Amino acid sequence: MNAPVPAATQRTSSARWPLALAVGLLLAVLLIGLLRFPAVPDPMPTHWNFRMEPDAWGAKSLVAFLAPLGVGVLTVGLFWTIPLLGRLQDAARPPADAAQAERTLLTLREPVGSVPQDALIWFSHRLALLTAVLFALITLLAWFEVTGVLPAVLVSATVAALLGVIVVGIIRLRRTQ
Repeated sequence: MNAPVPAATQRTSSARWPLALAVGLLLAVLLIGLLRFPAVPDPMPTHWNFRMEPDAWGAKSLVAFLAPLGVGVLTVGLFWTIPLLGRLQDAARPPADAAQAERTLLTLREPVGSVPQDALIWFSHRLALLTAVLFALITLLAWFEVTGVLPAVLVSATVAALLGVIVVGIIRLRRTQ
């Protein structure tokens, strides 16, 4: 008979699905890009206007081709590290007896309250997922040279969802303080 899994462990593993989905999405887009690269024209488009029409061109290179995806990977990595930095900050706090000494320091502003780890993880992982969706969408639309109204609508809807997560995340973080 299996031992029951502690609730904290269940919550932590279930909270990781947005991050895992973001990483999986970016890896799938990378695979698509590597398969698509031989068909890319030389010179290749390097910048697109708001209608997703190429307005700048450059020499064909794998680095330039994968650059938008690289930015997405770095951004998702940044959102993944935010909760880790919160844990490091919690670990670096002085012991309780030193708390009084910390309060007596002269400061120009009030100390910022601690953000609960669960709320921070929820916020950062959803930002990571929607950022991955946004960069994957922009990258795929550019690679397959999709133009017209559809790309603008898709990118606008994704940005709106990203802004919605930011608003909801800020409200959740403020309520937990």
